[in-house]
This record gives sequence, C-alpha cells and structure tokens, in this order.
Amino acid sequence: MNLHLIMQLSACLLLLVIKSVNGAKVLFFCPVPAHSHQKMYTAVWKEMSFRGHKVFVVTPNPAFNKSMVNLTEYDISSVYEFQRSQIKPEWKETVFKKPTFLGLIARQIVIQYVGGDGMEFLYQHAEVKRLVKEHNNFDICLFEWFHPALAIYGHLFNCPVVGLGSNSLPIQMLDSVGNPSHPITAPEQDLPIPRMSITFFQRVWSTFWTIFARLQHKYFLVPMEDARIRRYYGSKVPYLGDLEKNISLLILNRNPAFHRPIPNGPNVIELGSIQYKWSNITFDPDLKQFLDNSNEGVVYFSLGVSMEGTSMPPRYLGTFQAAFRKLPFQVLWKWENSSMHNKPDNVLIAKFVPQVLVLLKFLIVPNGTLPQLDAIIGWDVINQPGLQLLKTKTGLELQHTLAVRLCDVVWRALSQRGHDVHVLTPNPLNDPTLNNLTEYDLSDFYEDLKAMKNDDIQYFLHRPTFFSSFVKDVVATKMFSRLYNKTINHQETRRLLRENDRFDAVIVEWIFPTLASIGAYYKAPIIGITSLGAPLVALDSLGNPSHPLVAPEMNLPLKRDLSIKERLLSVLYAFYVRLYYWVVVLPREDENVKKHLSSELPYIGDIAKSLSLLLMNRNPVFHRVVPLNPNTIDLGGISVLSPATSLDSELKVFIEKSSKGVIYFSLGSLVQSVFLPPKTIETIQNVFKSLPYSFVWKWENSSMINQPTNVYISNWIPQTALLEHPNVKLFITQGGLQSTEEAIAAHKPIIGIPFHSDQTTNVDTCAMYGMGKLLDMEDITIETLRSYILEIVNNPRYAENAKKLDELMKDQPQDGLDKAIWWIEYVIRHKGAKHLRSIAVDLPWWQYFLLDVFGFIFTVLLIFLLSVRFTLKLVFRLISYIRKPKEKSMKKKKQQCFTMTQLKTL
Repeated sequence: MNLHLIMQLSACLLLLVIKSVNGAKVLFFCPVPAHSHQKMYTAVWKEMSFRGHKVFVVTPNPAFNKSMVNLTEYDISSVYEFQRSQIKPEWKETVFKKPTFLGLIARQIVIQYVGGDGMEFLYQHAEVKRLVKEHNNFDICLFEWFHPALAIYGHLFNCPVVGLGSNSLPIQMLDSVGNPSHPITAPEQDLPIPRMSITFFQRVWSTFWTIFARLQHKYFLVPMEDARIRRYYGSKVPYLGDLEKNISLLILNRNPAFHRPIPNGPNVIELGSIQYKWSNITFDPDLKQFLDNSNEGVVYFSLGVSMEGTSMPPRYLGTFQAAFRKLPFQVLWKWENSSMHNKPDNVLIAKFVPQVLVLLKFLIVPNGTLPQLDAIIGWDVINQPGLQLLKTKTGLELQHTLAVRLCDVVWRALSQRGHDVHVLTPNPLNDPTLNNLTEYDLSDFYEDLKAMKNDDIQYFLHRPTFFSSFVKDVVATKMFSRLYNKTINHQETRRLLRENDRFDAVIVEWIFPTLASIGAYYKAPIIGITSLGAPLVALDSLGNPSHPLVAPEMNLPLKRDLSIKERLLSVLYAFYVRLYYWVVVLPREDENVKKHLSSELPYIGDIAKSLSLLLMNRNPVFHRVVPLNPNTIDLGGISVLSPATSLDSELKVFIEKSSKGVIYFSLGSLVQSVFLPPKTIETIQNVFKSLPYSFVWKWENSSMINQPTNVYISNWIPQTALLEHPNVKLFITQGGLQSTEEAIAAHKPIIGIPFHSDQTTNVDTCAMYGMGKLLDMEDITIETLRSYILEIVNNPRYAENAKKLDELMKDQPQDGLDKAIWWIEYVIRHKGAKHLRSIAVDLPWWQYFLLDVFGFIFTVLLIFLLSVRFTLKLVFRLISYIRKPKEKSMKKKKQQCFTMTQLKTL
C-alpha cells in the first residue's frame, strides 16, 4: 500500500469525524533536528492540513509549501547547529563499544541535562516566542513527546495535548498518560534485553533501571524543568508534574506486528506500519550500475544515519574492509566521505544511498527469482530515543533520521487532511503543495549535531556493555537538556510561540520530557511520538507496565535468551534509570523549562504525565510482547512511507557494473566508519578485498587509506534506494530500527553488529526470525566476517524469512498513519480525551509500587509475630510458675526421706 492510498483511506476516515474536528486549529511541535524523525510528523501535519484543519507547525524542517493554505510553519532550523555542538570527539570511539550498566546510567544522566538545555533553547527561540505571542489557544497541541516540559504549551494554549513519538518512549514519558509500566512486564526500551526467556539477573537489572527512571523523572527532571518553565512563562503556570499528566493523546511510530503486543491505554495509539511510497523512485546511475553489474550479488552495508561509517574506529574499519575483500560479492558501503582508505575493490562507497529503493528494487527480479540481496548485516550502535531536538550526547543521528521520516509522514498527513499544522523541525519539507503546513526550520541544528559527534562519538565506538550503557545515558541526558535549551531559545521556536496563542493538540517526539512544556504552554493536548520503542521512564508517563525481564531496557546489550547475570543487570538498570530521571533529570529539566519557556508552567513531571497520546514505531511481531494501556499505540514501520532518495549516477554505475553483486556497509551517522579502530578497518578491508563482490562503504572522509579496488566510499549514501537495488546482496548495518525496517520492507536479510540502544534487540530479533545473524564488533575477524557474509549471501532462506517477517508485520487491520491521524483527531474531538487517562498516572509512586500494601502486610505480620511471641512467653512463664511449687514439694520430700535413712543407719 503506497502513501497515496493511505492518504485516501485516511481521508475516508476523516469523513466519519469531520463534523467534530473539521477546521480545528492544530499545533504540531516537532523540534528535533533529524530527517528520519520529521518524516512521520510531516505526514501527520500535512494530512491534518489537507483535511481542513488549520495546522501550525514548529519545526526545524519547514516545508515552505505555499499550496498548503491551512499550514503555518515556525522555522527552528537553528536547532541543528545546537545539536551538533553537543557531541564531543571522545564519543566517536566509545560508540562502537558495547554498552555497560554504568554506561547506561551515565548516559541517562547526560540525556536529562541535554534535554533540559534543548528545551531551554526552544524557550528562547524566536519562532517559539512568536508562536506563544501570536496565539492564545489551540484546539489541540501535538508534540514530539520526548520531554515533559513540552506539556507547558498545552497549558499555555489551553487545549488538549497530543504527544507524538517516532519510536517507543521513556518510562517517565509514558507515565504522563497513566499506562502501566511495571519493570517486569514492560522494561525500559533502552535496555538491550531479549524478547523472551529472560533470566533472573536481567530481571534485577531492568527493575533497577525502572525505579531509577521514575525517581529521576519525578524528583529531578520534573522539578528542574518546572523551574525552567516558570522562568520563561511565569510562576503562575501549573506544576510541570501536573501538566505532563494532562496529555490527552500520545501518538507513536509503532507497529504491533513488529513490536511486542502489549495492552494499551485508550489515549495512546499505535500507528502500526506505514508503508513506503515506492512510485517515482529512481536510482543514481552509478549506483544502479554497480548493483546491476555484480554477478554474485551486492552486499549493502550501512550503519544508518546517526552512526556514520567514517566514525568507525580504524581497527573495525580494517576488519570490515578485510572481510569484504575476501567476499565474492560487490559491497555497497554507506560511507560519509568521498573516499575510503584501503577501500576494497569490490566495495562501492557512497555518502548517501537510497536504502528504501535498494531494498525494494531487489525484490523485483526477472522470472520471480529470489532477491539477490540475501542478507543485511545489522550493527547495533545507538539508542533509539529518536529525539529531533533533545538527543543523547551520543549524537544518535540514526534516531534522528528515523524520527524525522516518521514525523514527516504524520504531519504531511495532518496537513493534507485539512488540519492547520505547525511544525517545529530541523527537516522542513518545503513542499508548496502543503497549504496547511507551517514549518519552523531548525535545520541549523545539524551543524550542532556534527560538532557533538566530534566530541562524543568515542563513547560508542566499542562493543556495548552493561556499564557503558550507563555512561551513555549520562551523556545523552546532558545533551538532551542542552538541545532543549537551544531549541526553546531558537528564533524559529520563539516565532512559533509568538505567532500562535493556541493549538488543538501538540505533537512531540517523546524521548525527553522537556518539550512537553510546549504543550503545557499552549494548554493543549499533548501527543508523544517516537521512532523506536520507549524507555522505561517514558512508559511510566502513561502507566504502562515495564518489567525488566518481559520488556527490558532496549539500550542494554542483551539478547533474547538472558542469563542469570543479565537478568540481575536488567533489574538494576531499571532501578537506576528511574531514580536518575526523577532525582536528577526532572528537577533539572523543570528548571530549564521555567527558565527558558515560562516560570508559570506546571512542574515538568506533571506536564509529562499530562500526555494524551504516545505513538511508537514498534511492532509486537518484531519487538518484545509487553502490555500497554489503550492510549499507547504501536505504529509499526510508519517511517518507511517516506519516499526514497534516488541514487546518484556514479554510485548507480558502480552498483550496476558489479557482476557478483554489491555489499553495502554503513555504520550510520553517529558512529562513523573513519573512527573505527585501524585494526578493524584493516580487517574489513581485507575481507572486502578477498571477496568477488563490490562494496559500497559509507565513509565519512574523502579518501581511505588502502582502499580496496572493489570498494566505493561515500560520506552519504541513499540507503533506501541502495537496498532496493536488485544487485545488492547484503546490508552490513548497525541494526538501527530504521535500517532494520527498510531491510524487512525490501525482504533483505541482515547480519547484526550491535553497539547501542535497541540495536542488540533488533538484530537478535532478526536472527530469531531467521533473516540475519548477530556479530559483536569486538568479535569481528577476517574469518568470522567473511564466513557470515558468505553464509547469508549464498543461503536464500535468509531473504525468504525476511519476506515472511515483512508480511507478518504488515498483517494488521489498520496502518500506522491512519492510526496516528485518527487518534489525533480523537483527542481534538474530545478535548484531550481525559476519559482515556489511566488512574495509574495520578497514583503516588509509593502506591504504584504497592509500598503501602507491602507495608500493611509487613505491619500485620509483625504484629502477629509479636503477639505470638508475647503469648508464648506468657505461657512459658505460667508453666514455670505452676511447676515451681511442685518442685519445692518434691525436694522437701526427698530431704525427709534422706533424713529417715540416716536415722535408721545410726
């Protein structure tokens, strides 16, 4: 089903409810500078605009489409520059490391700080100020629900708040709508815990993370962001902790077929899979030629957008190059530079690869033959949180790309449906046909992201471990805080705040709670949306269960079958993330919100709980099965609806001239291939040289030392179009959700090399379905990499299983885009849909965790034991008292008998 058909079906659904929501004034707040995030939001706000709604969009990627008369955009594109400034150079090496327990905790702390800074950036942005100045109210506010501070705009505009998420959300974000999020039933998405067969130690690990996330959200992030909001919007605003509970609807890019089936709250909607639009997609001539000319097929290697192949440590880069050299296939490597050192001859590198096109076209082969792309290697590198503005300090550009694409689809649909959509985005559509779309350009945040990656990428260049996960969390939370401050202070954000006084709903990417203050600011329903699954703290916002074993944190480097140690680590991590969120993040972010947005806003923790809807890019078929309240909706692969970018001529020629096929190698945008250890790079080059295939390597530099002759390097590759090419044999990727979805949609198998976030789980899931294999980065050798490539390329069952998985994920009654639009309008019709709110949102933490119940039981047992002890003691004393006279009488008789005996003797 293409995007055009989806829009038609959505329009038909609109006719059923048009009497209630026709011509509604809608605020769409999507500030994260990430193209992948923006695509979903763009689709939604465009559809709402086309449906007759007056849509106002705060976005770093404005479409500037004059044909969309119902769309007003607020350009906050400067958020890109701010985002790039957050990543430090040392992160480039650690991004390839396996996340650890302490690393996840540290990263979570950093994310909270960064999120607060990002919200403050939005508060100070001219476009956001303009939005607040020009509008007193909206019918509904739709947010990227990744930060509770966004709920402030729902309050300011006095309207229901709808949150949008291009993936799953943190626990604190889900708490805002009252879904159950028990650490055992629905663990934090950042924990890389397997979907099934969770061990004891993994349960302990996830439980610890769950408790930590809620504590840090309630006692740190929310108070901090509440103070920040009051500094910008006055001291009379409600507490952010209360505002986040007023979320009417939360929309996420999730799919119940791909992610785990979970019970949902009624105000959280899973959009499900939104299919790609395949028409009018063309290849770059060079890339097409490279793919077509490969006799043995093409292996597509890409690490996504946020993790660039050029960031790969040299030793890892060498490993891939060595492995590709030994393969008989052509390798298409998504490489961010124009050249690659030691590039194998069979490798074609490209800065941009139309991945969707490559994956899709590979399915279209003569005589019904099997796809030539037999495998896609997945590399798990980065956390999912799909923030467009408040990203982890790891610079998760993969999440950026996925979330932007998901946002584009959603806000485009909203605008096209007649809604007046306003988008704050770093990836404006600039589509003149979207008359109802107003974009606020934050595209300058990409420069900030680039700067941030230079500083922080080193944290992700190694195998993910339990402790590294905590470190990455600390770094990421700080980056989120800084990005929020920059976004809220961006001139485009200020313009949005100045030009709009109300919205019917606010849609936010719900990764960091700070942006929820925008919804509270407008007093509109907040809808959260994420490009991946949700962290534990995000699920807590809606009251969803988040058990550390049933649904462990996605960022933990855990597979499906957890050991006792992994269960313990998962429980501990769950305690940590909530504690850090409540104690550190919420107070800090609340201060940021009140400082940069409004001091009158509610506490950020309360704003986060006011989320009306959360949309996640999940599918229960692919992800763990977890229970969610009805207001939590799995959208599935909504991001794949975005049209693929065509291949450039040089890349197309390289692909089509490969007689054996092409292998694509890309580490995404965050983890660049150039930062891989030299030994790894050499190993990769040696593998590439040994193989008869051509390789496209996403290489972030213009040249590569010892570049194999069969390797094509490029700092940007149209990954979707590349994967769709029939000559692509294999996709070596970091295992991000976007790359995984594109591979599944194109029926391409994968080999996963996980590094961070949900990538371990994604790759392990693909391996479970038989469409790929998992390979740790530090386990890469010439022999292992070469054997993995040859096995998958030469075995057609991997591609067949990918096709089966795609069919399974798509087998659902409603696609993701229709779900997103319907629930956004539902929140508008019912003024926030408060009846969908779970009572778990308003329960004190000590009640939610049954501390009062256990305390009562303990008290009763203690009283009982004390009573028994007292009774026994009394009985023993009575017995002793009764026996004492008898003993004296017996003793006296004995003495008398002894005296008589003595007398007789005398």
